[in-house]
Amino acid sequence: MATIGPRLEGLARELGVDDHVVFTGEIDDPELVALYQRTELFVLPARTVVTPTNPKGEGFGIVFLEAMAFEKPVIGPRYGAPAELIKNGHNGLQVDPEDATSVAEALLKLLVNPDAARAMGKTGRDYVRAHYSYDSFRERLREALAA
Repeated sequence: MATIGPRLEGLARELGVDDHVVFTGEIDDPELVALYQRTELFVLPARTVVTPTNPKGEGFGIVFLEAMAFEKPVIGPRYGAPAELIKNGHNGLQVDPEDATSVAEALLKLLVNPDAARAMGKTGRDYVRAHYSYDSFRERLREALAA
């Protein structure tokens, strides 16, 4: 894992975007909250490859739920586990992570339409509260045990 930071930092330099990217390294919970509060949207076009021997990618997508909990619209892959959380056009946008144009178009769509982005963020927050809150889990457990 230690090689990921330098590799990505080098890629950012190579692409000429290093002045626009911040690599924080490990952060604590208060810093994470502050970062979510400062962002306009959350983007993780993760490529998921599911194989019996070497699965790669976003296994569940809890970071998407975290971002949604902070009312951030999300952009993520249209396949894999995150696609089950991202309701395309409602709480975020699904993209083909292999297609840079798809990702760029989604970014532009949200950045030039801040009202739509804010509405998606609120929908995402409501989705997390309805399906992933403690109360929601407790109710589903109660229903499962009663069956």
